[in-house]
Amino acid sequence: MMPFKTILIHAANEQRFQAQLAIGVEFANRFQSHLIGLAVVPAAVTIPAGTPGTPKLFTVDKHRVSFIEGARRMKIAFDHAVAGQPLDAEWIVADAARADTDAVMIDHARAADLVISVPIEAGLKKIKESSLVERVILGSGRPVLVVPRANSMPPTVGSRVLLAWNGTREATRAAFDALPILKTARHVKVLAIGEGGRDNRPPEQLCRILARHDVRARPEVISLPGADVGSALISAIKAENADMLVMGCYGRARLYEYVLGGASRHLLRETPVPLLMSH
Repeated sequence: MMPFKTILIHAANEQRFQAQLAIGVEFANRFQSHLIGLAVVPAAVTIPAGTPGTPKLFTVDKHRVSFIEGARRMKIAFDHAVAGQPLDAEWIVADAARADTDAVMIDHARAADLVISVPIEAGLKKIKESSLVERVILGSGRPVLVVPRANSMPPTVGSRVLLAWNGTREATRAAFDALPILKTARHVKVLAIGEGGRDNRPPEQLCRILARHDVRARPEVISLPGADVGSALISAIKAENADMLVMGCYGRARLYEYVLGGASRHLLRETPVPLLMSH
């Protein structure tokens, strides 16, 4: 088990930042972690003018200027939240002026034990589109905690955990990446939807393994022929009164996930509680 000694908050959305910050500070105190707030400033966009007698290229930087101003306000909130707290914290501004924003974010994420991010943008549903949080999960090799869009957050995070299990590499990675949280949880349920695992690893086996890490978990298998797994998990969250979901991300080919409306993308968009994902 790798403890969360470095927690990175991706400051990408000012409207969602306060919820990310609250979880980040609480986790940093709980796990005695170094807390980083990271704002990646997007590059300006250059476009061809297409009009004779004008400059060949126009630079559009309105979004960049707007982000810099929002990042300034997020830093003020970050400094206020960590003031007087018994933890080490730092604020980083990384300028992607001459680099790809995704690459800059992923590079910083790889140096953290846990990344706290935001969900898929509302309306992002096309097969050819992907969101930054998806690219960070797939490209960083680090667990990512996705904070939901809901205005109200659970009073606790990681006290009642639902762990989605299907026996795959991604599900296994997520389960063990979440161990620091599972060890401090009061209630953990390992839920398999279908036959208990495509790789013939039933949830009871995972519960026995977790017990050796001092995690007391209860297994459950539910059979939902033809059901939407994502919707079934959201229903299970409500039934268990869970305040966190842990699951693997994109266990199948990504195009297959998109075509079937896969559980990974459904939860990344619609999760009602913080969602810890690994790939």
